[in-house]
Amino acid sequence: MHDQPGPDPEELRRERAALQREVERLRQELEGARRAPAGPAAELGALLDQRIAEDQARLIASRAAATLRGHADAEPAAGWHEAELRTVIEGAIDCAIVVTGRDGHVLSWNPGAGALLGWGEAAALAGMPLDAALEPGDEAAAGALAADAATVLGGGRVSREGWVRRRGNGRAWVAIEAMPLRAPGEATPVGAVWMLHDRSAARLAEAALREEEAKYRILFEAMDEGVMIFERLPQRPNGLRDWRYVTMNPASQAMFRTGDLTGRSVRDHFPDEDEGWYDIFDRALETGEVARFEREARSQGRILQMYVARVQDQARGRIMVVMQDVTTHRRAEAALRESEERFRSFAENSADVLWIAGEQGARLEYLSPAFERIFGEPRDHLLADLGRWRDLVHPEDRAAAFEAMPRALAGETVVAQYRVVRPADGRVAHLRDTGFPIRDASGRVARVAGIVQDVSDMVAASGALETEKERFRRLAEGIPQLVWRSADGGDWSWASPQWIAFTGLTDAASRGPGWLGAVHPDDRAVVRAAWGRAAAMDIVDAECRLRRAADGTWRWFQMRGARGPAVGAGGAAEWLGACADIDDTIRAREALTRGAEELEARVAERTGELMAAEESLRQAQKMEAIGQLTGGIAHDFNNMLQGVTGALEMARRRMDEGRAGDAARYMLAARDAAGRAAGLTRRLLAFARRQRLDPKPLKPEALAAGMADMLRRMVGPAIALELRLEDGAGAVLCDPNELESAILNLCINARDAMPEGGSLTIASRGARLGAAALRPDEAALPGDFIEIAVRDTGTGMAPEVMERVLEPFFTTKPQGQGTGLGLSQVFGFVRQSGGVLRIASTPGRGTTVRLLLPRHAGGAAAVPDEAGGMEQAELAAAGATVLMVDDETTVRTPAAERLRDLGYHVVEAPDGPAALRLLDEGLRPDLLVTDVGLPGRMDGRSVAEAAQDRLPGLPVLFITGFARVALPDDAAVIPKPFDLEVLARAITAALPREG
Repeated sequence: MHDQPGPDPEELRRERAALQREVERLRQELEGARRAPAGPAAELGALLDQRIAEDQARLIASRAAATLRGHADAEPAAGWHEAELRTVIEGAIDCAIVVTGRDGHVLSWNPGAGALLGWGEAAALAGMPLDAALEPGDEAAAGALAADAATVLGGGRVSREGWVRRRGNGRAWVAIEAMPLRAPGEATPVGAVWMLHDRSAARLAEAALREEEAKYRILFEAMDEGVMIFERLPQRPNGLRDWRYVTMNPASQAMFRTGDLTGRSVRDHFPDEDEGWYDIFDRALETGEVARFEREARSQGRILQMYVARVQDQARGRIMVVMQDVTTHRRAEAALRESEERFRSFAENSADVLWIAGEQGARLEYLSPAFERIFGEPRDHLLADLGRWRDLVHPEDRAAAFEAMPRALAGETVVAQYRVVRPADGRVAHLRDTGFPIRDASGRVARVAGIVQDVSDMVAASGALETEKERFRRLAEGIPQLVWRSADGGDWSWASPQWIAFTGLTDAASRGPGWLGAVHPDDRAVVRAAWGRAAAMDIVDAECRLRRAADGTWRWFQMRGARGPAVGAGGAAEWLGACADIDDTIRAREALTRGAEELEARVAERTGELMAAEESLRQAQKMEAIGQLTGGIAHDFNNMLQGVTGALEMARRRMDEGRAGDAARYMLAARDAAGRAAGLTRRLLAFARRQRLDPKPLKPEALAAGMADMLRRMVGPAIALELRLEDGAGAVLCDPNELESAILNLCINARDAMPEGGSLTIASRGARLGAAALRPDEAALPGDFIEIAVRDTGTGMAPEVMERVLEPFFTTKPQGQGTGLGLSQVFGFVRQSGGVLRIASTPGRGTTVRLLLPRHAGGAAAVPDEAGGMEQAELAAAGATVLMVDDETTVRTPAAERLRDLGYHVVEAPDGPAALRLLDEGLRPDLLVTDVGLPGRMDGRSVAEAAQDRLPGLPVLFITGFARVALPDDAAVIPKPFDLEVLARAITAALPREG
């Protein structure tokens, strides 16, 4: 050091001793710091360097203070200590120490100052102003240095960094520390101590570090991977482990969709995550090993690929986690595996052969099982040696087949058709092999794949089609018709040679609508209209004239065609047709048309004659039918009248002979004959549906059951009678007597049809006849019916007999055994009751007659029993007056006499006017009995109405043999002929009862 005389020796001894102890301690710390590793130890070394520099400054300050006080009488004993301290201070060349006075001039300095500031000759610094020694280099730096000096001389301290000039060698960035210099016992600073540390290298390192940190920060922020630093937290009171987010980059924030979680607890933010995460973090921190794994974050539903490593030493408790979201990738891999599995399943079950070849087509990587079925060769052979495929290809097709692979490897999609000879059975199979390239990500052809289809059936079908086409061509060219093919709308696509030869139009000229050039101009609109209708009908049909090229004449042709199937997939339909020469037919038709009027006139004339003949025939048939009817009636009535007249003649003779007993017997015979005649008339009226019915609601099964005993006696023991009656089928509204008569007649016919015995069944059931089930000749209305069926196992009837079975007086029975009116009467009764009669018969098997009567909605009434004989007192009403009107004296007189015998007062009238005159003259009868069919203008109903007008409430009893006049539904009627006892009972019933 170069300075002026030092301070008081005693004071210097004390200061030097203290400094010696401090320097020794600092030296030991410095040595330990230099042996310590980098990191925190480096920071400690820097701190010790600063401490040593400060102690050096204190030593210099002590010497400077002594100089300033002018104490030059230092003790010689202090020389050793000063020399030792000087050696230490001058050896600290990494710190520049400069002492200035209050005027700012340099008083003292150490060698480090000369080295830092570039002043090789130390003497040059003596007395130099501090700003000249440091050379700040600009006004701002000089001003800062002046401000530092003012601060220090004012008693403050300065600590900053700034630039200083290094003499002859540019600038240096230094850390400036300045403190006031005071003399012992004085408060006012006498100068300043300046310590300068060269921080140029550190500044450059810090700048480089900041630049690196900026680069790393940019990389940290821009990384696709999530990067996070975690710090382990103390275990919670409940024993749960936890970590804290120290930092996290944007990628990790995006993965978790949470924003920045820095400073937050993992467990607080993701309370549901499993403990496995904490195990991984703890193990990485405690072992220092890097953990690499994939794991699903349940709270996020994502798959993460993780790298976990410890940051610095374990004591700091930090780990770094680098993670990559591989959810999409893993799901894509799963989808790829699924797709591959689907492809494999498809390939393994495909009817076609699927193949994949690699290594430039030299080896097969995959071959589907269908290969063995189509090629007839185990696929293992081909997988082991692709050359085996070349051996299977038919020799004639090898050249074309072998060039397909190189073309596919060159990037083409190649379709090759070839044949193979199956080793399994020697059969030749026709194949279509479609090969195509498979490219990698760079677009390079990496392998080739293909599909092989067995098209043997298609080839066979194509051959058959070609054969059919050839047959069609030969047929089309061999027939005289002009054959053509067309698209929709009449655009022809082909014309046969016959068309070309006839019309003179070439095939090209006939295509499209060109063929219309051969059609007569007047017929083209007709042809176009036919094609317009063809789309809806699938048929085109038109007559037109075509020009014959040979002589220019026009001939009539019929153009007819039909739509065929579509040509190819999604193609349009093709029409096929022909034009047939009908010119001769047209001319013949014209000739027929010309003769049509003549023919029509002749037909009309003949029709008139025929109609007249038919009318004559119908009249003759009517007369024949009437003759047959009247002949039958006359025959039967003559027999019956003969019985009456013969019996009466014999009764008269016996009366004359006085044999009255014998006369009564003949009178009974006459009465019986008259009863048969009455039955005949009833059957005739029933056939004509003119009989007077007395309908009542009844149950047919009950009526038939009541007839069972009588029917068994009637049919005899050789015939088994079976009743199949459905109980509860319902009621019908009809005349009970007529229904009973109908069943009896049918059973009699059945008995006569079974002379050797058999089975007779009477059945009843409910039935429904709709409008469709009723024949046009059946007058019944649709609805519910009760069916009564009479079925026998007799001889049956032939069809010709069935046609006449309902004709009156037609019978198949021997002469004298039937009148032929039984079925006619049944038919008339059923029709008059609103029902249907149906007959089914098979020769040798029997006949079934079904009566279908409308179901009656109301209940059934009991079938009344016939009244027996009545006592005279019961029949007659004392003093009752009966007015009897009938134009037939033979009818009126016996009836009146019988009533008088019974105690009635009877007044007779021959017609209606005579009866009304009696009423006008004051007659007041208790009952009017009148015939319906009276002569003159007044019938029985008119007489009854006129009488009731005069005597309201007058009871009326009608008697009739043939009811031409409609009577009221509730009218009391007795049909002729009648028994006088029946008349008496009817009169008693009609008279009002007293009480």
